[in-house]
Amino acid sequence: MKTKFWLPLLITCAVMCPQLVLAGTLRESVSLLPSDASLSILTQIREGVNLEELSQEREEITYVYGQLGQEPPDLATLNGTELHFILEEAQAQIQEREVAHKREVQANIVAAAYTTPTTPVGYCAQWVIDVYRNAGLDVEELNACDMYWRYCTSADTNELSAGMIIAVPSHSKSGSAGLRYGHIGIYVGDGLVMDSTGTVNTRTLEEWTSYYGTDYAPQWGFAARF
Repeated sequence: MKTKFWLPLLITCAVMCPQLVLAGTLRESVSLLPSDASLSILTQIREGVNLEELSQEREEITYVYGQLGQEPPDLATLNGTELHFILEEAQAQIQEREVAHKREVQANIVAAAYTTPTTPVGYCAQWVIDVYRNAGLDVEELNACDMYWRYCTSADTNELSAGMIIAVPSHSKSGSAGLRYGHIGIYVGDGLVMDSTGTVNTRTLEEWTSYYGTDYAPQWGFAARF
């Protein structure tokens, strides 16, 4: 019988009836488990280890290894320190994968920006949407103003990353359309922003923000989750 099915019973006995532990009743129950596992559990009870916390940590390790597509090691006889180490190692692998995936998606957005054709004058947001979709991302059909309010949450250049959209909700450089819908482009890294105004343009970040930031401070963010 697997250890995990006995843990709730053993925990309850240890908490509610500690004298039974000393008397040997719990030892008799634990003796039904594999010898290594039963010895580990009894040792941990004597040392005041929280078996419920260990059980939860084992479950978390199993879940993280499932995300990695790997089989977890044998966890039954490991102590809290060993379990914590294994969990940290597995979580570090997950984080490394997430960082690598993010960089890959960002590279795809930048590559798509250089190959996506221009859109007609006044359709800057459509060009951004086309770029994201050409990079394999799902993006809503929104105008520049709406994308600004929904996705652009930072004006801190330390948080600006390649592939982010950069937008203003309104500006005075292109008449009523600019005032109503704003403008949007994509930061492609190396201090450069690309956008579409009937042709695909590339400007420095400083040029773009000073030109379009007449009424609102330009802000940025990713227009899709990945």
